[in-house]
Amino acid sequence: MEWIAVVLALAASFDGSQGAKRPQAVHLGESFVLRAGDSARVEAEKLEITFDAFASDSRCPKGAQCIVEGDAVVRITAGKGKARTTHDLHTSERADQEATVDGFAIVLVRLDPYPIEGKAIDRADYGATLQVTRGSSGGSVNP
Repeated sequence: MEWIAVVLALAASFDGSQGAKRPQAVHLGESFVLRAGDSARVEAEKLEITFDAFASDSRCPKGAQCIVEGDAVVRITAGKGKARTTHDLHTSERADQEATVDGFAIVLVRLDPYPIEGKAIDRADYGATLQVTRGSSGGSVNP
């Protein structure tokens, strides 16, 4: 009987279309975390955001001495319905931390975990904290 509960729990996490998980429901202005392959949907606005891939991480690891801060890049796809666009969001304030889609600003607030010198990070462990607002955020929100 326990296996039935496990099967039902797994089935509930999929929407049945091509085996994809259902998007996480989020609200304007709230921060939320996505892992690669996960999606979120601002229901009231019918805006969907997908964390497509972790592209790179050259951030200066804790415990290392670096000349520059480095940068990490995540690729998202966002839009309403079938009209979607792809954007690269950066952790560095010197690059785009924000994408504007259909009048909404999608901001990369942070990317975790932060690298530590001598420790490898599995790509599956990365989580992008994002926030969606109307219009442009007008600046950086990375800590």
